[in-house]
Amino acid sequence: MLDTADAGRAAGVKSAVVSAGTSDKSPLRELCRHVDAIKIDLKAFSQKFYTEVVNGELKPVLEAL
Repeated sequence: MLDTADAGRAAGVKSAVVSAGTSDKSPLRELCRHVDAIKIDLKAFSQKFYTEVVNGELKPVLEAL
């Protein structure tokens, strides 16, 4: 992803990332340096929804936001 974003930027092409927001903080910070926009999909505001429907955790998504 970084290589593609860098190549696009060198060619004058902007890049955007759509994510579920479950990435670790360090890679997400690095990604922010290489892309022009990031959209984090917040599916719901409750852990219950993330547990039952997404089979995941709400906290990392909120931290990414």
